[in-house]
Amino acid sequence: MKNNLIDKLKSKVIVQIIGKNPNRLILRISKNNINLYKVKKINDEKYIIIVEYRDFDKILKINTIYEISIINKPEK
Repeated sequence: MKNNLIDKLKSKVIVQIIGKNPNRLILRISKNNINLYKVKKINDEKYIIIVEYRDFDKILKINTIYEISIINKPEK
C-alpha cells in the first residue's frame, strides 16, 4: 500500500496549458523549483508539459488565468 502511494507521487503526468502567453506560466513554474521533464509548444496559446504528479497541485496554486488539465500519464 505504501509503495503504491510513493509510486503515484513519483509518477509523471502530461499537463496541457492553454491561455494567452502560457510561456510566462512555464517560467513561473521553473522559478518555483518544479522540474519540467518536457516542454512542447503546440501554438502560441497552447503548451504541453510533463511534470511529476506531486507538483501538479503546486502548478494549480501558481495558476492565474490559464486552463490547466492533465491529459494522461506518459508512456515509459
